[in-house]
Amino acid sequence: MRCHSFLVLNTQDDDFHFMLFDLRNGNPNIFYTSQETNLQRVSIMYRVINSCNLLEALIEHDFNEENLRLKLNIVDTFPPENDRSLVIHILDGKPKLVDDGAFNVEVSIDVAWFSSLIMGVVDFKKLWEYGLAEVSDAGYVDRLVRLFWVQRKPVTIEEFYFSFCALSFMRAKNTTYI
Repeated sequence: MRCHSFLVLNTQDDDFHFMLFDLRNGNPNIFYTSQETNLQRVSIMYRVINSCNLLEALIEHDFNEENLRLKLNIVDTFPPENDRSLVIHILDGKPKLVDDGAFNVEVSIDVAWFSSLIMGVVDFKKLWEYGLAEVSDAGYVDRLVRLFWVQRKPVTIEEFYFSFCALSFMRAKNTTYI
């Protein structure tokens, strides 16, 4: 009988696996020319519930000293008041909401992806490449990447446990939560 030992590391470092000498995790799962090395989970979801209030709260935030006039179309099917278009003038990295002002570029994005973008969880270019953000002029993509770039992704050190009691309750009530 073969004994397997497992090491569980809770880390926020996306690149931690590069530090290990042997990446194999003991499972014989081989897919074409690659081998399973680890199991990962994505946990926290961020959600902007009021885009105007958020941008007003970020009035002193430096968006990487970028200068841009941006029309942002946020698609939100949950609270209808958050499904809106905003024009933001960014001067020396400082944002200012304006009423229907002129803009250089227009971005359309779902609130889920915008929430991850504004938190620094995902790079704008990835959203654009995956078709999750639309841009009126592709020549502005690199500037939008710089605008939303953060040095470090957010880190959550709190652990959350889903209660089996809650799961039993949901099944008893025939309710599904996503």
